[in-house]
This record gives sequence, structure tokens and C-alpha cells, in this order.
Amino acid sequence: MDELSSRAPILASAGVRALPLCAIVAHALLCPYTKVEESFNLQAVHDLLYHGARLGSYDHLEFPGVVPRTFLAPIALAAVALPAALAQRALGLSGLWVQLAARLCLGGANATTLARVRRGVDARFGRAAGGLFALVCACQFHLPFYASRTLPNTFALIFTNLSLALWLDGAAERALLVLVPPIICLRAELLLLLAPLGLLLLAQGRVRFWHVVRRGVALGLALLALSVAVDSLFWRRLLWPEGDVLHFNLYLGQSSRWGTAPAHWYFSSALPRALLGAAPLALVGALCERRARALVGVPCAFVCAFSLLPHKELRFVLYALPPLNVAAALGAAHLLRLAAPPAAKADARRGASALRAHAARRWCATLALLAVACGSCAVTLASVAASRANYPGAHALRALHRAAPTGEAAARAHCCRAHIDAAAAMTGVSLFLQDDPRFAYSKAERGAVAAEYTHLVTARPRVDGFVLLHAEGGFERLQAWPPHVRLVPTIFVHESKRVASLRARGGI
Repeated sequence: MDELSSRAPILASAGVRALPLCAIVAHALLCPYTKVEESFNLQAVHDLLYHGARLGSYDHLEFPGVVPRTFLAPIALAAVALPAALAQRALGLSGLWVQLAARLCLGGANATTLARVRRGVDARFGRAAGGLFALVCACQFHLPFYASRTLPNTFALIFTNLSLALWLDGAAERALLVLVPPIICLRAELLLLLAPLGLLLLAQGRVRFWHVVRRGVALGLALLALSVAVDSLFWRRLLWPEGDVLHFNLYLGQSSRWGTAPAHWYFSSALPRALLGAAPLALVGALCERRARALVGVPCAFVCAFSLLPHKELRFVLYALPPLNVAAALGAAHLLRLAAPPAAKADARRGASALRAHAARRWCATLALLAVACGSCAVTLASVAASRANYPGAHALRALHRAAPTGEAAARAHCCRAHIDAAAAMTGVSLFLQDDPRFAYSKAERGAVAAEYTHLVTARPRVDGFVLLHAEGGFERLQAWPPHVRLVPTIFVHESKRVASLRARGGI
């Protein structure tokens, strides 16, 4: 690997190593809005920053979601994002800037742990392999895209990345113990990742079973007590959130209400889409580098176990991507060595047929790497374009703020009442965006009467007593030629005829 670093010094450069962070920041800036899966943690961060100890004003008490989630992760994120909230209040900025700052803090934490993994790859496999790992991560779509999203899986990814880094460093026991916090507080199914990693390290004689079990149980009980104490306070009942999640998903089997997929779906669809060109490179790494086989085997064992659950989403197996990317980096390094020109002395000793065979291998390796890199980047760019059009609710709310009445009367707080329906709330509207002083916002789902509101942000294209102000397009499909994102009207902004009439007469 040292020889490869000397032949390709750019792989060891600071610019290549900073690519994952740059990719995470770019994805956050290009797609600053959030979806319904991210809403609990994001709304909790908002309430912690703006309501503080006034727990009765918190959003989760009115909209608790299907299962409760811990407040430990939002508390940590809100603490880091507090300076951004203070600056926003002082400067009168949009709440979107605080939302983006919170997401960038989370993305920065994941970028830091990916950099920690990269340093482990440097130490074990060489700096060229570390640079290739950074390059592989940056060229993908899903890993940088999810890295700043306020999902429980994303918070857990911080810990799984640390575990991978410690594993690469040879700190076997710490690699297992660092998985205990996310299992207890964030995603209990990470026990399915702890099990194969623990069995591997035990078989290799790198951990003492009862010693690590005692330390893990002690740490788990302490974290369980912390979660119960904190979350019972915020949820106003005795509660261990991950216990409720396990009861709902495993004992009651209710997760299948949100759709099911065949057992092979993670391997036939989710992982190929997430890995892109890293998938064949990881296979090359596993075949050509003995030390890479465990990096493929452990995440694949986790995904196999997780495939037994009927409800499947790509974000559930996000933790498998970094170790597979390490294996892909080793595969890419192997191809680069094949593509490297031979030394002059070795060239002189070879016959013509040997030189022709080496040249053919070089061309094949070079073309394979170029195809993988170009293909991954093309798919990532198309995915970003599609994602930008996937938040019509947020764009529609911003359009409402631009089109709303202005003037002296409208400048008074809560001049207008806006209702945000479920479709809009699920496609980008967050509490951070509900910051226009001219409006009082409502997301009431039951008993909401349109006549009570001056404006509606809704999936309904027509509403009696209202006039259409704006129709926001949402993603329908990607069109190959001419290449563009095809949109279809999805979320509509309506204004009551009474307000529209006053506006026409200059009353507001």
C-alpha cells in the first residue's frame, strides 16, 4: 500500500480526505428540508431551543407519532446548535438557518467519525486505501445524504462508525462496548450487528467473553436508567422508548402496516442502490484481500438477520455501508496496482507476450475504475436532482410567505391563520419554517374546518370558498431525454375569498 501511495500521492492529499465532509455539507445545502421520518427529532430540537422548560408547548405531546422516541439525541443536538438559535434571534434570520445549522452539526459528527474510520484504514491498509475510502463515500448518494438527517438511524451511525474505527485499530472490546448506547437508546436492532462482530472477535481470541459481558451489562443498565429518567420526564409517563419500539415492532408485529418487502430486498435493491460502484469493488476487495473478508462478512450477516423482518427501508441498514466501503477501497487499491505501469527494470526483463498481457490488465483495470467512478457520480447527481424536488410542502409554505398579505394591518402578529395538512407536513414543513409573524399556524387533523382559516397549504387542488395562490410541483420521475426532473402539482396554497377580496380592494 505504501508503494501505491507514492505512485498516487493525490490519494493521500488533504483535499481527497475532506471529500466526505464536503459531500455531506453539499447534500444538506442542496436539500435543506426534511421528511416525516425525521420530524420527531427535528421538532424536538426546535422545542428544546425555543420552548426550553415549557414542556406543555412541545410538539410531541400533540403529535406523538406511532412510537415514542428518546429525547437524549435531540438534547445533545440542541446543545450544539444553541449558538445558531441565539444568532438567529439576534439577527432576525429565518428559522430555516437554525434547522440547517442543526443538520450540519449532525452531519459534521458523522463526517468526523468517517474521518476516524479513514485514519484506521490509513494505519492498517495504507494512506492510499484511506484516500480511496474517502473517495468512495463521497461519490455515493445515500450515505452523505442521510448523514445530516435527524433520523434515529443517523444518530446511531455515529456510534457504528466509531465501532468500525476501533475494530480497525485493534481495540476489540471498545468496538463492542461503543455499540451499547445506540442499542439501549436509539436503535435496539443494532444488537443484530453487535452479535456477528462479537462472535468474530471472540473466535479470534481478541475479547474475553465474560469480561466484556459484565462491562456491557453495567453500561447498558446505566444508560437504561438515564433514558427512563429523561424520557419519562418529557413524555409525562414512565417510559423506555426503545422498549416500546421493540414491543410494537417485534411482539405486536405492527411495522408491516407500513409495507413489506421480500427477504432478498436489501441485497437485490437497497444495498446496490446505496453502494453503487462500491458493490463490485467490495467484491473485488473480498476476493483479493484476505483482511477485507470480515469487513464484508459482518455487515452482510447483520443485513441477513435484519431481512427476516417484513418491513424494510434502506435507512435501516445504513450502518452496513462504511465497512463495505472500506472493502471497496481495498478492491479499488488492488485495481490501481494492476493499472500502475511496471518499473523500468521489470519491463526490461519481461518478454513481449508478458508485456502485452500486463498492458491488457492495466487497460481493463483502468477502464473498470473509470466506469465505476463515472457511473456512481452520474447516479448520485440524478438522485440529488430528484431529491431537491421531493419536498413540495416546504416549498409551498415558503411560497405562501412570499404571497401573503403585506402592509400595516398584515404586519401585526397573527393577522392570518394558516392550516397545514398532513401531506404538506410530511413533505418538508417543520416548526423551524413556521416563523412568519403574520401567521398563526395549525396542523390540526381532526375537526379542522377550512372556513376557520385564511390560508391553506394542502394536497387538495380546489377548496370551496378559497382561491388558488400557488401550485407546488413534486417529484414524479426522472426523464432521460432531454434529461430533467418531471414534476406534477402536489401541494397547493389557497387563500380565502374574503382575504383575497380585501387584498383586491387594498384593505390589506
